[in-house]
Amino acid sequence: GDMEEEERLALWQEIERMEMRMRLAVESENFGEAAEIRDDLRVMRRKDPHVRAEEDMKKAVEEERYSDAEELKQEMQRAGPPPGSQVEDRLNTLAGISRKDKTAMLPTSDATTNGIRVQVRSFYNREESIPRDGRFLFGYNVTITNTGDMPCQVVSRQWYIKTEPDDRVEEVSGTGVVGRQPVLEKGETFSYASACPLSVPGDYLNNLPESRVVGSMEGAYTLVSGPVGQEVFRAVIDRFCFVLPDEDSL
Repeated sequence: GDMEEEERLALWQEIERMEMRMRLAVESENFGEAAEIRDDLRVMRRKDPHVRAEEDMKKAVEEERYSDAEELKQEMQRAGPPPGSQVEDRLNTLAGISRKDKTAMLPTSDATTNGIRVQVRSFYNREESIPRDGRFLFGYNVTITNTGDMPCQVVSRQWYIKTEPDDRVEEVSGTGVVGRQPVLEKGETFSYASACPLSVPGDYLNNLPESRVVGSMEGAYTLVSGPVGQEVFRAVIDRFCFVLPDEDSL
């Protein structure tokens, strides 16, 4: 049967949470728990019409039931890919929001998800940049504020770094932030600075758009809260851009 869009989004948010719990279980070497979550995930994913049709189609092809496979292929097309199959979608799904202004070309961003406010500001590092080679270093300052009621801990980060002009997107993930997994009490703030090197093609630099944007970053933090960290959730880091200063300041 057909699944309502809301219902489907809720399913994938739950799958996302289970995947995070599974990763955390593996990191803590709770392999028994990880195996249970893995089996539950299989069942959950099959609830999605596209996933179910795709699995059944592969099986039909293996068994040379080609007319069944054709029907299942059409079923997949009818269902459309699950939410969260694109980077853009995936972040919206994590947050359970649709980010409104995707066209803003600002060096700043500010988003609150699940009570966690993430503010970022990027800046150009002239000392470390070599403009004639198209090599630039940008720094960025991040402030994470717990506006919710529960203490929580930042356990990992996931970034998508885009370099102009072609949609080259690099995914970078890691444990914690700046080598730490900070605990944020209610109302508490944690700030840190980091940097991102970009290598931009000459053709693009010679015809820079008015915005002077050479790249952008966006992503999410994974946090845990509750007495034994049993509640796992994401906080979105909304997109912010890397903007070149005027010629004279390069």
